[in-house]
Amino acid sequence: MNILRNKLYISSSVLAGSLLPLGSVFAQNTSNACSNSINNLGDVFNFATCLLSRSVIPLLVTVALVAFMYGVIQYLINAEDENKRKEGRKFMLWGIISLFVMLGIFGILQLLGNTLDIGTGGSISDITPHF
Repeated sequence: MNILRNKLYISSSVLAGSLLPLGSVFAQNTSNACSNSINNLGDVFNFATCLLSRSVIPLLVTVALVAFMYGVIQYLINAEDENKRKEGRKFMLWGIISLFVMLGIFGILQLLGNTLDIGTGGSISDITPHF
């Protein structure tokens, strides 16, 4: 019983310590908040892009990280139950896969943007030709 309590204490400490840096993700500067004035289709696109990049994507990365850490905790706590260990391994595997895919796509988009000299955070009117 004492070993189980120690494993639970260590696992919860690792989880809490790994989630502390996520506070900086959600404590972003609000001066660059999404614009509330929507006057045309370009503004709708900019608002949707801003909402995705500032809210949804960090939330999905956080969910994937929590799923991975949940798998680690399940794997460590249930050392004697093979079925629970398999479940923990599944959570770890899918957490790693989802983090790899999301962060890989982010990296590819950043590389593409830097290669084509496309800045991030601009509006659609910056690239619309004016005749």
